[in-house]
Amino acid sequence: MKLSPNRSLSSAVAVAVPFLCSGLAHGQHTVDFRMTDQWQGGYNADIVLQVDPDGPSLNGWELSWMDRPEVLYWWNCELLEDGDPTVLGNVDYNQFIPSGESRTLGFTGVGDWPPSPTEVRINGEQI
Repeated sequence: MKLSPNRSLSSAVAVAVPFLCSGLAHGQHTVDFRMTDQWQGGYNADIVLQVDPDGPSLNGWELSWMDRPEVLYWWNCELLEDGDPTVLGNVDYNQFIPSGESRTLGFTGVGDWPPSPTEVRINGEQI
Protein backbone atom coordinates (compact mmCIF):
# COMPACT_ATOMS: atom_id res chain seq x y z
CA MET A 1 0.00 0.00 0.00
CA LYS A 2 1.41 3.39 -0.96
CA LEU A 3 0.04 6.61 0.44
CA SER A 4 -0.15 9.87 -1.41
CA PRO A 5 -0.92 13.03 0.57
CA ASN A 6 -2.38 15.00 -2.35
CA ARG A 7 -3.30 14.41 -5.94
CA SER A 8 -4.03 17.04 -8.52
CA LEU A 9 -5.34 16.53 -12.02
CA SER A 10 -1.82 16.73 -13.37
CA SER A 11 0.14 14.48 -11.02
CA ALA A 12 0.22 12.36 -7.88
CA VAL A 13 2.79 12.86 -5.15
CA ALA A 14 3.77 9.74 -3.23
CA VAL A 15 5.14 9.86 0.28
CA ALA A 16 6.71 6.83 1.93
CA VAL A 17 5.59 6.23 5.51
CA PRO A 18 6.09 3.27 7.88
CA PHE A 19 5.56 -0.29 6.57
CA LEU A 20 1.81 -0.58 7.09
CA CYS A 21 1.31 2.60 5.11
CA SER A 22 4.16 2.42 2.60
CA GLY A 23 3.38 -0.28 0.10
CA LEU A 24 1.87 -3.69 0.47
CA ALA A 25 2.51 -6.46 -1.99
CA HIS A 26 2.05 -10.19 -1.90
CA GLY A 27 2.55 -12.47 -4.85
CA GLN A 28 0.89 -10.82 -7.81
CA HIS A 29 -1.13 -8.11 -6.05
CA THR A 30 -0.42 -4.65 -4.62
CA VAL A 31 -2.71 -2.19 -2.87
CA ASP A 32 -2.03 1.57 -2.96
CA PHE A 33 -3.98 4.17 -0.94
CA ARG A 34 -3.91 7.71 -2.41
CA MET A 35 -5.56 10.69 -0.76
CA THR A 36 -7.55 12.86 -3.16
CA ASP A 37 -9.03 15.37 -0.68
CA GLN A 38 -8.79 16.11 3.03
CA TRP A 39 -10.71 18.14 5.63
CA GLN A 40 -11.04 18.25 9.42
CA GLY A 41 -12.02 14.74 10.51
CA GLY A 42 -11.99 13.02 7.13
CA TYR A 43 -10.68 12.54 3.61
CA ASN A 44 -11.40 11.00 0.23
CA ALA A 45 -8.99 8.40 -1.09
CA ASP A 46 -8.48 6.10 -4.04
CA ILE A 47 -7.43 2.50 -3.59
CA VAL A 48 -5.55 1.08 -6.56
CA LEU A 49 -5.51 -2.73 -6.90
CA GLN A 50 -2.64 -3.76 -9.19
CA VAL A 51 -1.98 -7.22 -10.64
CA ASP A 52 1.64 -8.13 -11.49
CA PRO A 53 2.29 -8.30 -15.26
CA ASP A 54 3.99 -11.69 -14.78
CA GLY A 55 1.22 -13.16 -12.62
CA PRO A 56 -2.22 -14.58 -13.31
CA SER A 57 -5.27 -12.38 -13.82
CA LEU A 58 -7.62 -11.74 -10.92
CA ASN A 59 -11.24 -12.70 -11.58
CA GLY A 60 -13.35 -11.38 -8.73
CA TRP A 61 -11.89 -9.76 -5.65
CA GLU A 62 -12.52 -8.84 -2.04
CA LEU A 63 -10.25 -6.38 -0.27
CA SER A 64 -10.27 -6.51 3.53
CA TRP A 65 -8.41 -4.92 6.42
CA MET A 66 -8.55 -4.52 10.19
CA ASP A 67 -8.38 -1.19 12.07
CA ARG A 68 -8.53 2.14 10.24
CA PRO A 69 -9.63 3.47 7.83
CA GLU A 70 -13.30 3.61 8.74
CA VAL A 71 -15.33 3.87 5.52
CA LEU A 72 -18.22 6.33 5.38
CA TYR A 73 -18.96 6.27 1.61
CA TRP A 74 -17.51 4.14 -1.20
CA TRP A 75 -17.49 3.97 -5.02
CA ASN A 76 -16.45 1.49 -7.72
CA CYS A 77 -16.90 -1.26 -5.13
CA GLU A 78 -19.41 -2.75 -2.73
CA LEU A 79 -19.17 -2.46 1.06
CA LEU A 80 -19.63 -6.07 2.18
CA GLU A 81 -18.72 -5.66 5.85
CA ASP A 82 -18.19 -2.52 7.94
CA GLY A 83 -15.90 -2.50 10.96
CA ASP A 84 -13.28 -5.10 11.86
CA PRO A 85 -12.72 -6.37 9.29
CA THR A 86 -13.80 -3.87 6.67
CA VAL A 87 -14.49 -5.76 3.43
CA LEU A 88 -14.91 -4.15 0.00
CA GLY A 89 -15.87 -6.28 -2.99
CA ASN A 90 -15.87 -5.90 -6.74
CA VAL A 91 -18.82 -4.72 -8.78
CA ASP A 92 -19.73 -6.25 -12.15
CA TYR A 93 -17.69 -3.84 -14.28
CA ASN A 94 -14.40 -4.19 -12.36
CA GLN A 95 -14.33 -7.79 -11.14
CA PHE A 96 -11.77 -8.92 -13.74
CA ILE A 97 -8.26 -7.44 -13.53
CA PRO A 98 -5.95 -8.77 -16.27
CA SER A 99 -2.24 -9.31 -15.60
CA GLY A 100 -0.39 -6.00 -15.46
CA GLU A 101 -3.53 -3.90 -15.06
CA SER A 102 -5.18 -2.17 -12.14
CA ARG A 103 -8.60 -1.07 -10.95
CA THR A 104 -9.30 2.02 -8.87
CA LEU A 105 -11.99 2.23 -6.23
CA GLY A 106 -12.50 4.92 -3.66
CA PHE A 107 -13.90 5.83 -0.29
CA THR A 108 -14.55 8.62 2.15
CA GLY A 109 -12.63 7.88 5.32
CA VAL A 110 -13.35 9.05 8.85
CA GLY A 111 -10.39 10.31 10.88
CA ASP A 112 -6.93 11.52 9.98
CA TRP A 113 -4.64 10.69 7.09
CA PRO A 114 -2.79 8.37 6.77
CA PRO A 115 -4.96 5.36 7.49
CA SER A 116 -3.43 2.51 9.48
CA PRO A 117 -4.92 -0.74 8.17
CA THR A 118 -3.55 -4.06 9.39
CA GLU A 119 -4.05 -7.57 8.04
CA VAL A 120 -4.76 -6.25 4.53
CA ARG A 121 -5.96 -9.11 2.34
CA ILE A 122 -7.10 -9.70 -1.24
CA ASN A 123 -9.34 -12.75 -1.54
CA GLY A 124 -8.18 -13.91 1.88
CA GLU A 125 -4.44 -13.76 1.10
CA GLN A 126 -2.56 -11.38 3.36
CA ILE A 127 -0.71 -8.62 1.54
